[in-house]
Amino acid sequence: MRIRVPELTGFADATVATTIARHVAARPDCPAIVTLRNVVTYGALGKQITTFGAGLRSNDLTCS
Repeated sequence: MRIRVPELTGFADATVATTIARHVAARPDCPAIVTLRNVVTYGALGKQITTFGAGLRSNDLTCS
C-alpha cells in the first residue's frame, strides 16, 4: 500500500541533508527537534550541522 502526502511530493529525490537545508532556509524559527527538556529550531540545527561539518573538515575527515 502506498500513501501519498502532497506536501512531500517535491522531496521524492531529496536527501536528508537537502531536506534539512530546505527547512533551515524556509523556517529557521520552527521546531526541528523537541524533547521533554529542550526545543531546537531549524536555524539552531543548521548552525550545529555547519559547526560539526567544519570540525570534520578541519581534521581532514571528508568524503573520499
